[in-house]
Amino acid sequence: MSDAPETPRDFETDTLHRLATLEERTKPRPKTFFEKVQAYGGVIAVVIAVGYSWPLGVWDRFIVSQEKATEAKLGDIRESLTRATGLYVDIGRLQSSIANPDMRDLATRSTSNQILLLVTKYDADYTNYRDKLFPEELLMIGIIYQSLYRIEDSLRYFEYVVKHPRTLETPLMEANRQIAKSYMFPSPIQDLAKGRSLYKAILQKASRSQRFEILSGAILIQSEWGFFEMTAGDWQCGIQNMDAAIARLKVMQPMINDQGNMMNLLLAKRQLGSPRPGQPQAGC
Repeated sequence: MSDAPETPRDFETDTLHRLATLEERTKPRPKTFFEKVQAYGGVIAVVIAVGYSWPLGVWDRFIVSQEKATEAKLGDIRESLTRATGLYVDIGRLQSSIANPDMRDLATRSTSNQILLLVTKYDADYTNYRDKLFPEELLMIGIIYQSLYRIEDSLRYFEYVVKHPRTLETPLMEANRQIAKSYMFPSPIQDLAKGRSLYKAILQKASRSQRFEILSGAILIQSEWGFFEMTAGDWQCGIQNMDAAIARLKVMQPMINDQGNMMNLLLAKRQLGSPRPGQPQAGC
């Protein structure tokens, strides 16, 4: 080894050599095929995990949760209808059991207010979820609204029942009856001619049925039409319908077997009052 001192050129050359060696050692080497597969496999695993977990999370949060929320809301709506129906029946009991008219009015008005508060709470829900309700439930909503004299609201629900693809014959007849009734009530939409036409159509269709509940229901419908005519329409038309309802009932009385209660009711309505001054008496 030479003891001669290192010149600046030698030092520079040595430094460059060391840097070149270091660069060569730290330079990334090409990955083998297996290393590439391993690397891509990790990426694919991440993609698969995200691909599965994200839609599952979305399904759970936005689909399953929405279904549960809808089921819960429908449960609330049906519970409200059960409660309102019970109150509606209570009104009938109160009207028939309290002789004093002032006390009867006070009791029924209090119960009607309970129905009103309950229905008002669910007004928007009845509308928003009507497509998920059964025809019978829609019919009940209409009847409850009608009992509160919200005639236009009730009419809308009766029309939903008529248009519903799953409506059976009996609720269909009842919905049509309620529509006819809606046009006979004193209200902004009262149209006696339209109500009269609807009652005629219902009875014509019912007369072609062989089902007991349809034929017996036709008695109620005809007497109801008669009562509306006697009180708000043509007196003679009302008498004609009451007599026709009584005749129908005489034929079916043995099958109804109600100890004559319905007959007594019809006879009482038939004897109701007399024509108002100037009331039409042209007949149906």
